[in-house]
Amino acid sequence: MKKAVLILPIAAALAGCTPDMEITQKPVDFAHVSTKNKVVKLSPVPVRTYATGENNKSKEVGGAVCTIKSDEFKTSFTTPALVRFPTTEGKPAPLNATCNLDGKSSTVTLEPKLQARYAAVTSSTNGGAALLITLVAAAATHAIAKERDHWTHITDPAVGLDLGLK
Repeated sequence: MKKAVLILPIAAALAGCTPDMEITQKPVDFAHVSTKNKVVKLSPVPVRTYATGENNKSKEVGGAVCTIKSDEFKTSFTTPALVRFPTTEGKPAPLNATCNLDGKSSTVTLEPKLQARYAAVTSSTNGGAALLITLVAAAATHAIAKERDHWTHITDPAVGLDLGLK
């Protein structure tokens, strides 16, 4: 009897969930329109659009025409899509994402996030002159390493990018 009592609330909760729309198109890549930063990795990210439906509930809608672009990258696609977002060596510009469907739109800016540091500079010395040399070397190394840090616009590709149309 206890099993039936536990299963009913779980089944009721799952009945309210709707599965994601199937992504049937090939993965979409960004065009690299600038040579400012080197692309070191591409991460597939599901991009989906949602609109308010019956009972004011959010429902996934397909067919929205989307553009994601910056001075460095650009891509266009129709949702739902699997978009391969770049990870770069060096900090990229923010990406502006816009989607449109049936007079509704969504616009969002994706700020770059530091994913991995190229080098961490640590040192321990005992002499005053050695400390000064170490600090100068550390500053120079940091400046070089900063340009090699890995940056991304999507920190968890598995979560995806959901855009609400209004």
